[in-house]
Amino acid sequence: MTRLSAQLMAGEHERFAPDAFAHVVGTDTPLKLGDMVIGTATIVDVDVAADGCTAVVTYELSDQAIDQIAKHSPGIGFLTLSTGT
Repeated sequence: MTRLSAQLMAGEHERFAPDAFAHVVGTDTPLKLGDMVIGTATIVDVDVAADGCTAVVTYELSDQAIDQIAKHSPGIGFLTLSTGT
């Protein structure tokens, strides 16, 4: 298993509530490379900053998903994950 974290930014005049993403922790989300779904990732944690401006989402990717990323993207590609919200 491999963990990957991504930072989300709230809109210019918006803030994330401390529990805004609590309902998605433990859920699976599609793992996309470009427009192609190559597997799933599990959301294992979401840490909302004290000021609500950002949230760090941590995903867990299976070894099979990592293999698919390597297979389909030998160079730089666009990996897309979702918070499921």
